Amino acid sequence: MSDIDLVITWVDGTDAAWKKQYMYWLHHYDLELWPNSFEERFVPHTDLQILLRSVARYAPDNFRRIWIVHDDIQIPPVNTDLVTLVPHSQIIPAEFLPTFNSNVIESYLHIIPGLSQRFVYANDDAYFTGSVTNEVFFYGMKPFIFLHTPVFDRHATELENNQHQKNLMLTNLLLNKKLYPDLDPNSFKRQIAAHLTSGLTKDICRKGWSLFEVDLTRQSQFKFRRMAHVTNGTVNVVAMLYPWLGIELGLALPGSSKYAPPLLCSGDAADDVNRLNGLAKFTEPCIYES
Repeated sequence: MSDIDLVITWVDGTDAAWKKQYMYWLHHYDLELWPNSFEERFVPHTDLQILLRSVARYAPDNFRRIWIVHDDIQIPPVNTDLVTLVPHSQIIPAEFLPTFNSNVIESYLHIIPGLSQRFVYANDDAYFTGSVTNEVFFYGMKPFIFLHTPVFDRHATELENNQHQKNLMLTNLLLNKKLYPDLDPNSFKRQIAAHLTSGLTKDICRKGWSLFEVDLTRQSQFKFRRMAHVTNGTVNVVAMLYPWLGIELGLALPGSSKYAPPLLCSGDAADDVNRLNGLAKFTEPCIYES
């Protein structure tokens, strides 16, 4: 039996109670709702069911257990003995809840009680589209980190206006300052780890917290990602901090994204996802992108 777990983060952005909570804290911090958020970004999807269906079809024996991390105010619509629900309050300190910040949520995943040392993290809008073996995620105890293009492929003005790119840029600088304090922090520009799924170990996550506890704790107070950007206090753990910390400390192995497992995001999916679900059209919700 596999000793690798699958961890999924989930939220239903159309849930009335969740929307009320979201809007309360948005107004509390005097933040504006992004245009068309509830019409486009928070629309109802069957992503979670499709992901679980794709696991059953293409990776039926790959995972010891599936964990679904969710906001305390709502319960994921699942019904299987293989799935364990993990409310945010079980892993994130109470003083930081509720949170709508994906960077915060992802930084606490390794605290899930009973989680395996090796685990794969997936957004709820990613689907397996072909057979998967555990060897595609790990070589022994070391996860493969599938890398994309360099992070700095835009002009400085574009970076300032693109929250995701700025998030990665700031995390890259944070790593440089901590790991290579004698070098110019702008001298080393890392590639981005694949967004859809990430092989990780609890040891890598714990090492991240041991080195960057101040930064990760500071970020935890920001309920929305955009609040952290104002103070340059943002840390991208899944696409930059944990993967590269693992690589540079010898706890993970770098790999090309072209060798990544067969996956699609609902925003990019087409016939493969339609085969699994029978739906004609998909948009990418990314409902943690606050």
